[in-house]
Amino acid sequence: MAGLLETRAVRGNYADAASADTESERIDMWTSMPGRIVKFDPENQTATVKVLYKPKLAGKATEIPDLLGVPVMFPRGGGAALTWPVKEGDGVQLSFQSRNMDAWYEKGEAAEADTARMHDLSDAVAHLGMEPSTKKLANFNNEHTQLRSEDGKNAFTFDQKNGKFKMTGAGGKYDLFTIVESMLDFLAKDKLNGAGTGPQGGLEYQQQFAELKSHLGQIKL
Repeated sequence: MAGLLETRAVRGNYADAASADTESERIDMWTSMPGRIVKFDPENQTATVKVLYKPKLAGKATEIPDLLGVPVMFPRGGGAALTWPVKEGDGVQLSFQSRNMDAWYEKGEAAEADTARMHDLSDAVAHLGMEPSTKKLANFNNEHTQLRSEDGKNAFTFDQKNGKFKMTGAGGKYDLFTIVESMLDFLAKDKLNGAGTGPQGGLEYQQQFAELKSHLGQIKL
């Protein structure tokens, strides 16, 4: 009976030790979490990123040092890429590679890892666009595809069902296709008033053309 009790105690100690080791490994394993851009290098497309998580060390919440030289990923492929300005405070999703990615990042090919590190903070990649519920997009269009400003006032809108487009600029004040349509409408029904282009002659809708030109100028990049 004593031997059985002793065996159970040993098994219990082993289980506790194994559990502690497993928990320690899990704590040191980084997979994915939110972050925030501190500084962006547009030439190298890397960033300094603040990790938005505070692990507890000795029972105290502790700041993780900013991650340096984190590659920032943009949608790309087939010889094309979609890019936009990256600003301080932009939210990102940090994903930590399961193995050391230094050799791949420097050479762009499959390579033997330089170290044995796994799921490490040093192997982070930032994916733009991860934001909290406090920064939901305003005026979300759930019917059409959009490339837009965050407030939705300036947008390129595509109706994927009917193949129609809309391009709005100047804070939502003008739509490019509406302006062009109006110009063509005026052109189709315009006529000369009198002879020449002096005060008593010229196009009937000359003033309207000038206004539409001004509208185009306000949305021209």
